[in-house]
Amino acid sequence: GDPEASYSVASGTSMAQPHVAGAVALLQSVSEEELSPAQIESLLVETAERPPDENLPRVHNRDVRYGTGIINVTAAALAIDELETATGTVTVDDDPLPGAAVTSVDGAIGATNEDGEGTVHTTTENVTVSAFGFTTAAAAINDTNTDGTDLGEIELTESVDVFVVDEQPASVDPGEQFDIEVETANLEELTVNLTDDSDVAAEAVTVELDGDEVPLDEATDVPGAPVTGTATLTVETDEGVGGDLGIKHTFAGAGEEVTIETGPTTVEGPFFAVSNLNTPESVAPGETIAVDATITNT
Repeated sequence: GDPEASYSVASGTSMAQPHVAGAVALLQSVSEEELSPAQIESLLVETAERPPDENLPRVHNRDVRYGTGIINVTAAALAIDELETATGTVTVDDDPLPGAAVTSVDGAIGATNEDGEGTVHTTTENVTVSAFGFTTAAAAINDTNTDGTDLGEIELTESVDVFVVDEQPASVDPGEQFDIEVETANLEELTVNLTDDSDVAAEAVTVELDGDEVPLDEATDVPGAPVTGTATLTVETDEGVGGDLGIKHTFAGAGEEVTIETGPTTVEGPFFAVSNLNTPESVAPGETIAVDATITNT
């Protein structure tokens, strides 16, 4: 490029940071009151935009490509007067639940403290409350709740939950083991099947959960249930098989079920070597010949 040019092109988080900093300064400059970092974040989050064809998986309205979206600082500035601070208490069996997420429908998020109290800044009227191992509840901002908060008391109940920590590998050799590590909550029963697109025979696959065999296509009680914590599924194929292997897991507990699929893993085989090949030196067209060889699995 031109060494004397006064403009250049760059990308990445190093370029996103000054862009966001400028947006924050603009929002504070048009507000009559000093906005907190949490309030500014909520304004930017709830007014951010995504491409219309974007369909990546989201957690709390966030994905791995766009986060909550592309900043629209004009929309964020216009939304300042609509911003409210909603507070509520999240409990389980009347006990406070710390660490629960309080999320607006447009993606602003807060978390509960050790007393179960959570705050979210939002321009919307509805929120969801969620926590790993518990049901998700909906709540509406309401100034007339008897406990004096905008969201009132939100009661969650225990539920089975699962999160994949370590997925299946892309490929393995025949007979090689691999692990799938999951974080579970309130797990009581596990059913394991092969996915519909697997072409490895079920009888050639062995699955264990923390060292105990889990028969395929059969609900199996989990030792020590209900189990909350890290669990490891170990998968092994027989020697001499090959193809794609995907696992369908159904986790059950607390009266609920969660089904996830992992993989596929390509079983790279079977591999074999051909030796001692014996063929005639010449044949006539159309003549049937005998061929001898030794085939050895490797």
